[in-house]
Order: sequence, then C-alpha cells, then structure tokens
Amino acid sequence: MLKICDGINFLSSCIAKSICAGIIAGFLSTVLPAFVFADTDIYVKTELKKISTSSLKEVYKGPFRHPLKLRPTTTQSLLESLQYSKNFITWSKPVPLFSSVLSEKLSRPLTREFARANRQQLVTFKINFKQLKIEGEAFVNKFGLNWKIKSIHTRSKGFRESKVWDDSWKLVPNNYQVYWKEKDLLGSRVKDLKWVLIPSKNLKKILLTARKEASSKPQGGKGFDSEKFLGDLRSLKSLYKERTLSRKDYYEKLDKVIKSSGWNGQPLQKQGKIFKIIEKENLLPKKKRPA
Repeated sequence: MLKICDGINFLSSCIAKSICAGIIAGFLSTVLPAFVFADTDIYVKTELKKISTSSLKEVYKGPFRHPLKLRPTTTQSLLESLQYSKNFITWSKPVPLFSSVLSEKLSRPLTREFARANRQQLVTFKINFKQLKIEGEAFVNKFGLNWKIKSIHTRSKGFRESKVWDDSWKLVPNNYQVYWKEKDLLGSRVKDLKWVLIPSKNLKKILLTARKEASSKPQGGKGFDSEKFLGDLRSLKSLYKERTLSRKDYYEKLDKVIKSSGWNGQPLQKQGKIFKIIEKENLLPKKKRPA
C-alpha cells in the first residue's frame, strides 16, 4: 500500500528506475484528491473511558500502563500495521485495516489520548469514511500495547455488518503482533480473533527504533523548513537545466534532499500545500532534456 506521508520518496525511487513523463503528473493527481478527502469525508472521534475496577482486572488485565508517549508518525505506523481478513467461503488475503489517509487522520488525536490517559482510562476511537466504519479500543497493560477492534461495518459485497461475535472477519497479526489469548471454561488458551497486541519487548524495540530515526534526522532541532526544502529543489532544478548535473545525478541528489529534509514526518495537509508549489514551478522535470 502506498503510504501518502512517504509518497515523495516513492516518487523519486520510481523515476530513478524509469524515466517517464507521466509518473509525476499521475502521482500529484493521486495525492491532492486524497488530501481533500482527509478534510471533508473522514469522521474521527477519540475519547478516554474510565473502566470499573472489576472490568479493568478481568477483561483488560489491568491496571493500564498509561500514559504512553508516542509521536504521531509512530502512531500512524502502528495503525497501518493492523490488518484483517474477510471470510466468504475461505479467508481472504490479509489487507490493511487503515489506509494511509485514514491512519494519518486518526494518528494525532489518538496520540493525544495516549498521552492524557491514566491507569484506569481506556482509549477508544471511531472512524467513518464513506461506507466504512471502524470502532475499537487501544490500551497498554503489562503484556504490551493492545488493539481491540469492536466492529467493522461496510457495505462491501459479501461482508456483513460485524458484531463482536461475528465470524465474517478477523484481525491478522502482522510484524511484532500476536493474538490475545484467553482461557476458556476448560482451561485451554484460545485466541481472540478481534484482538491483537504488540508484546512489551517488541513495543520497546519499535519505540526505540522510532526515537533513533527521529534523532538521526539532520534538522538541527528546528524541524522541517519548507522554505529551505523548496530552495534546495529550486537549486537542483537550476543545476539540472544548466547541464551541471546529469539526469541520474539529479535524482540521486533529489532523493537525499527529500530524506534529509524531514518531509516524511509532515502532516498530509502541509505536504499537499507544498505539492501545489512543486507542480506550479515545475520543480521536478517531466521531460527528457534535448540531446
């Protein structure tokens, strides 16, 4: 799945492999409509819910280990790692639960709730997009970070409105994830197919990796500078037009500028605005230069 926040990286790598005039225009026409959806068609609701002492211990194996400090980009990556499968006659191939557009929209409010939650508060979320509705819970206990999806509603053919007990869909553990297991009446440990968690040891690895990636960005603590980023693109374009850089060298340097700028951590709205400037000024050459 194409990650919108990583789109320009995808763009530069594609062009390096194949010099094609239509790639840039096609990609921009894909990104900008998605940016409109993020502001008009997506409904997001997150809140904290206090849990009774009995439920906290019996159902959620608490108390919770809140608050949890995350970066929005880390939360978005965690959301995008969740996947599920539909059951028609046999289980379908796992697909992402949240697209990059939906995860980008949900990541910031969800990050805020994780940071505000106390040891008795559950993080809940709802997200609606056209015919798709997802409702779930997220929390951290001694076992790790838990994702419990309460329901998925969609009008897709062959996919019924889902209840907790409905067998028309299931979550599928991805990297670092496992099913939550509970003892049944006979004492056997059975999987809850609507509930996955990232074990504590794996969660620590994910958060440590995210912190290292953030600290390795050469931004001098000032964050993303859109003027500097556009200025670097303009300089590269000038060198290319002056034939100082070959086409191959141009795209190699372009890729370095993108990676070092902090572009990947920017909200979709900011990326959309900058794409408009890039397109208007034609900062990414679309045609082969004359021989």
